[in-house]
Amino acid sequence: MPHTQQYLTSQELMDSLVELVEQSELRFQADDDLFGEHMNLFVRSYMVLMCAYLESYLKNLTKHYIDKVDEALVASPYPKNLFRWSVQREKYKHNNDGICDFFSLGISSDDIDKNLSANPHKTIPFFARLGIRLEAIDDFSDISDQVEAIVTKRNNIVHYNDDASDVGARDIIENVEVLKQYMRVLDSEISSSLNRLRID
Repeated sequence: MPHTQQYLTSQELMDSLVELVEQSELRFQADDDLFGEHMNLFVRSYMVLMCAYLESYLKNLTKHYIDKVDEALVASPYPKNLFRWSVQREKYKHNNDGICDFFSLGISSDDIDKNLSANPHKTIPFFARLGIRLEAIDDFSDISDQVEAIVTKRNNIVHYNDDASDVGARDIIENVEVLKQYMRVLDSEISSSLNRLRID
């Protein structure tokens, strides 16, 4: 199945991060003073950066999905008054102003930001809002605990000043591969959902 542009862009970022980590490791092994004295700082930064890439990907992917569904809804021949009534309920009864030719979901980037998290157990209810049951997908279940451990480590670094002394350059590279696999699972599910809805 073809990947979304959001996936391809994020994979390039992750691959660039792996190259950076590998170069850092080489400089550390070559006794470069900067990396010899501060390798732990770099490792912590790479942990934060890879999770930032994941969160950015999740936001861009879900925004893409919501926008595609919204475009299809707006273009559909279905009566928009019915959608408005469904959403507005009592308010619609009092503000019924005749036939409505336009209905939009109205979900903004801020709405996504407020509800989305890199933590897989928080991603599950967010994707449920999109009509996607992640917990029913074996590939998601197989990898979600690993992703949660990575995100938790990042949170501990950012919020609790964890020194990440148990994480090295090789761990970063392995973690990036886990996140890339996780992104593939989510991307495949979003693409499948759009295909089921017959949305390009």
